[in-house]
Amino acid sequence: MTPEHDILQVQLEQLQREVTSLKRQRRIGWGLLMGGLLFFAATSATTQTPPQDLVCKSLRIVGSDGNPRAVLQANEDGGQLGLLSNDSKPHAVLQMSKQGGEMFTFGSDGKPRTILRADEGGGRLEVLDGDGNPRTTLHITPSGGQIVISGNDGKPRAHVEADRSGGKISIFGNDGRLRAGVGVGEDGGAVSIVGNNGNLRASVNVNKEGGSLTCRGNDGKPRVGIGVDAKGDGGILIYDGKSNVKGKLP
Repeated sequence: MTPEHDILQVQLEQLQREVTSLKRQRRIGWGLLMGGLLFFAATSATTQTPPQDLVCKSLRIVGSDGNPRAVLQANEDGGQLGLLSNDSKPHAVLQMSKQGGEMFTFGSDGKPRTILRADEGGGRLEVLDGDGNPRTTLHITPSGGQIVISGNDGKPRAHVEADRSGGKISIFGNDGRLRAGVGVGEDGGAVSIVGNNGNLRASVNVNKEGGSLTCRGNDGKPRVGIGVDAKGDGGILIYDGKSNVKGKLP
């Protein structure tokens, strides 16, 4: 056996001893780690206290600058939760009222934008503009639901509602007065056109006999009527200024 071989054999035996030692140290390390974890878990289980109730009149959560971000407190009707922006302006409020629950959301200027509440008739949702005027309102009426769309001045421009007979759509002018309406009655549908003075100017109706079209003067009195009678025959009626029939076709 050559001297180089003897040296190599010695180096291999030394390397094998080092590997065996490293394995033994790793097993000891893992054992200590697992033992520590088990000890920590057992200590935590034995020293953990049961949860306690927090009793206070109000709870305020602040940011790093010390300004409030959320406030939970009681009001006259129940509880109230408020969420605020970094500049301490309200952005959302959830609270109780005498009618039920209410939720308000606010714009970046701190003014309300939406209101969701419960009233005696049911639920109500209002969408407001920057001046605080309601622009869209969805609520429940005694006979059904209603949607109201308003202009910049807060006056209504359109109503969509349901009553006991069916649906109804009302269109209003800038003065808030009714200009047109579409509805459903017991016998069918109806369309009405109203003048600036509030008098009915034209109407289309469906009744038990058939349909009819009536044109009226500025005073709201009929001038011409076209319709179908109970026999299914069509006809035209001409009226005078006092609503008296002056002509008839056929």
